[in-house]
Amino acid sequence: MIGYYFSYWTISLLLLVLIWQKYKTTQVYFPGLMVFVLAGFLSVFLASRYNALVLTFSDFYPGYPIPRMNEIYGFLICAGLGEEGFKFLACLFASLAICYLGKRKVRSLDILLGSILVGAIFALLENLIAYLPILDSFDMFRRSYMPVPIHMSMGAMHGITLIFWFRYMQRYEKLGIFVIPIAGCILFTGYLVTVFFHTLYDVFSIFISYFIEKLENQGILETIEHSMLPTELWAIPFILLMLVFVFYIWKYTNENEIIYPFEVFDE
Repeated sequence: MIGYYFSYWTISLLLLVLIWQKYKTTQVYFPGLMVFVLAGFLSVFLASRYNALVLTFSDFYPGYPIPRMNEIYGFLICAGLGEEGFKFLACLFASLAICYLGKRKVRSLDILLGSILVGAIFALLENLIAYLPILDSFDMFRRSYMPVPIHMSMGAMHGITLIFWFRYMQRYEKLGIFVIPIAGCILFTGYLVTVFFHTLYDVFSIFISYFIEKLENQGILETIEHSMLPTELWAIPFILLMLVFVFYIWKYTNENEIIYPFEVFDE
């Protein structure tokens, strides 16, 4: 039960702080946020199927009898390209659904908050489904202040990418089909940035531990005493930088900015 509460306390805290900072003079668009929540659930399902497939081919996860790829490639594909890809698509289609199916103009603040919410939902379900059954309360507490802020930070990056994309499509709408290549580059570049930072976090929090363990098993490095701080804590400075980035972007996001990618809808 304690592990269950440890799964989401940082999510609740961060979301409450963000909403308290910006939604003092404006209202939260709850129907839109629910669209992002549903998209977050879908992204978890798709990412879990993808990760299960990569597990079968990646040497980073040993124990499978079939030929595997190089462990670093498997590590990168599983953690970065897959999870961030499905989260990014969830944020993109949720934003478009609000704009077109809901026939509503979209605020940049709502896109940013919704994208952070997708990252929060992803982190919560990952903890509850994949880790709560196998980890004790202390390990769940560690996951609450490490992967959870990272997933939410990556969500913020997806939101920023979509805001830039919406602004570009709005400004150069008259170019018609010629706007598509540059717009696609904006989306793809933003996606690759999140892949890079996600993988960088995994390198600090997971791969270093894995690398040290392999050196110990090969006798190259003396066994580190278990009383030492876990090597995952090396990632804490990176996590703090990501949180500073999120709050900086959040602070300077205009809560009254209305953006739309193609045409204007009546509110």
